[in-house]
Amino acid sequence: MKRTAQLLSYGMEKRRQALTQNGKAVLTEASMHCDVIFGSPTADCRGTGVCKITAYQDFASPLLSNHCKCAPAFIHARNDGKGIEMVLVRELVCTTLYRKHLRHGALVLTENCKLPGFLVAGLGLQVRTLRPGVYPVKEHNGIITIQF
Repeated sequence: MKRTAQLLSYGMEKRRQALTQNGKAVLTEASMHCDVIFGSPTADCRGTGVCKITAYQDFASPLLSNHCKCAPAFIHARNDGKGIEMVLVRELVCTTLYRKHLRHGALVLTENCKLPGFLVAGLGLQVRTLRPGVYPVKEHNGIITIQF
């Protein structure tokens, strides 16, 4: 439990530092911290894509579970709520998840992923679902960003 708390604290601080590099703040007031579970919704979160996004669960998070399907992320609105950007810390994404979903410069969604109501309302989003497609994955200084 203490190790989990240290990793999460470290990840939060690392995100804050990296997201304000070069004097440019990437995150805005309208950012939410969530857990992203990777996989396919109809395949019980196996396969590729984003299975679901859940409220951040503090230390009860499945982040460090043996299943290696989940990673903490910041999500914020882009294009006046018509899209979102997901921001992850590379060090907090397990190697298996990274290799399967993120390392080739694209995240492939093969089916819809419904965004939770708390996220839509909290960020004032106009979108309610991540649509199937190929989304660019960018990585810089240990920070991974994906724009939907």
